[in-house]
Amino acid sequence: MDSAERQGRALLAAVKDKGFTPRRKDVEAMVGLLGTDDDDAVDDLIRAVQAHPEEALDRALERFPGARPPMRGRLVKLVGRLLAVPALAPRAEATWQWVLGRLEDDDAKTRRNAILLMGRSPLPVTEDALLASWEREERVDHRVSVAQSLGRVGGAKTRALMQRVASGDPRLQKAIEQASLMVERSMHRGTGSAVEPRGVPRAAANVELTCKRGLESMLAAEFDASWGPTIMGPGRVRVMLSGSLETIFRSRLFQSMAFVIAPVMKPAGGDVAEAVVQAVLSPGSLRILESFTQRTIRYRVEWAEGGHRRALTWRVVSRIAALCPALVNDPKDSTWEVLVREMPDRVQVLLRPRKLSDPRFGYRRAEVAAASHPTIAAALARVAGVSADDVVWDPFVGSGLELVERGRLGPYARMEGRDLDASALEAARQNLTGFTRVSLVQGDALDAAPEGVSLILTNPPMGHRVGFGQDVGGMLERFVTHAARSLVPGGRMVWLSPIEPRVRQAGVRAGLRLTRWQRIDLGGLDVELQRLERPA
Repeated sequence: MDSAERQGRALLAAVKDKGFTPRRKDVEAMVGLLGTDDDDAVDDLIRAVQAHPEEALDRALERFPGARPPMRGRLVKLVGRLLAVPALAPRAEATWQWVLGRLEDDDAKTRRNAILLMGRSPLPVTEDALLASWEREERVDHRVSVAQSLGRVGGAKTRALMQRVASGDPRLQKAIEQASLMVERSMHRGTGSAVEPRGVPRAAANVELTCKRGLESMLAAEFDASWGPTIMGPGRVRVMLSGSLETIFRSRLFQSMAFVIAPVMKPAGGDVAEAVVQAVLSPGSLRILESFTQRTIRYRVEWAEGGHRRALTWRVVSRIAALCPALVNDPKDSTWEVLVREMPDRVQVLLRPRKLSDPRFGYRRAEVAAASHPTIAAALARVAGVSADDVVWDPFVGSGLELVERGRLGPYARMEGRDLDASALEAARQNLTGFTRVSLVQGDALDAAPEGVSLILTNPPMGHRVGFGQDVGGMLERFVTHAARSLVPGGRMVWLSPIEPRVRQAGVRAGLRLTRWQRIDLGGLDVELQRLERPA
């Protein structure tokens, strides 16, 4: 065994370790090993040589002319992987031209790898080149690959071809239908689409609002009886929309909204796809889509249980395209999300607007890590209430959302925010643009409070969210005691507290009355929204 053979065996063994990084001088030998009989080693070799992309590309292009199958096809596959490396961007156009030339290679595997790569080619001649491949290729598997790539890069010419051809082979016929749908989707992207906030439903429509778990009763209370607010479960409230869609933004506590379409029973045999199609194309659903969409109705399908469920999704969108071409499936640039909830005997569809401008929190010009969600800040401000002579203090001001939400509710005497982090204070300053009688001070929450504080409104850091390296419960226990001393008689404190008895008891020991409390789920972190009052 000579040294080259020993080196080859050593490299084939080494690349099986996912953590292996070759030396630059090993790349030439590793590219040469792509002709190996060990099929399992090919992907490992391609992965490893990408550690030196420039060298790998040079060696692949250099070796290709004299390579024989199966090495030829593998070299094309390697070049395709290297095309995704940002460092090789200056060479991309020339490399794509090289791939284009492989569409007419004598080796079938080489041609097919090139066909698949051209599905992401930026060259203006790509569609014509693939259409020529369609005419040349006789093998079904190659035509399937051509159809898949044309679906990604094709236009009017591809649409015309796919509308006129058909195949008795189920796999090829499916590829033709999918390519046709994908091209239609791409061609509609230039038409623009949005959800119209001033749209009015033709008939009163059920709307489901989501919120942080624990805020359901507060969210429902934001709507009067004419809306028929109903708590449907944790984090879900249903209301009845009769006026324009923009009126729903009277609520500052909901996170997302979706129109609820009446459930559809699964047909005999439990065909989920057919039930989804019936729900999407039901009169109630179409009324919503038509009433609130400007220009083309574009949608994507999501499953409430999670997962892509690609085959089922394609059955749904293919059937909708055949029955109602006005609805264009477009996962990348959709106006609506069709959320499917599957139950044992039926399915329910919710239509969630995606391209709908939310005017509520436009003041958020800057953010900081672990800052309040604006709906939580709004909830705290609501519980705090309004008094025109309020002196408001947020000792953990972060990006200032609590002060903004309190300022929006009504008049106040002055507001002060404090934080140890100068960048947080700068974010708060930007978010509080337009508010007067506001001061932002760098300092510790346990330092002396502003004079005459009547409202402490805050969402303190809870430890594991921001990596506090101390006893957060103990620190907040001391802060509650400090807050009790800082409030004027009749003053109040509204905040989020960790669910620790000692923190709650600290306020009571300091003479505060706990007048309201409710548990809130901040996405895996349970806290308590509390209102504490100092007796007058």
